[in-house]
Amino acid sequence: MKTKLCDLNMVQPNAGQPKLVNMKVVYDETPGQMVTGVVPLLAAGAAIIGGCCGSTPAHIRAFRHAMNAYFHAKGRIHENQTV
Repeated sequence: MKTKLCDLNMVQPNAGQPKLVNMKVVYDETPGQMVTGVVPLLAAGAAIIGGCCGSTPAHIRAFRHAMNAYFHAKGRIHENQTV
């Protein structure tokens, strides 16, 4: 029997696959590209979505907007409330 340790489902995607360019590791996914994965993650049960390697504040803002829209559509958020 598998023991569940907690109900916290957190994901932190990278901004794409790392690439070595001029001896520097770069991640080239834009916020617009990365945000397409937010709704599937939420639908799969993610409770916290952050960003990891290559993510910028612009990526996180895009996530926040997508999350607000998702929860608003589900009736789980009020107009003046953020999640």
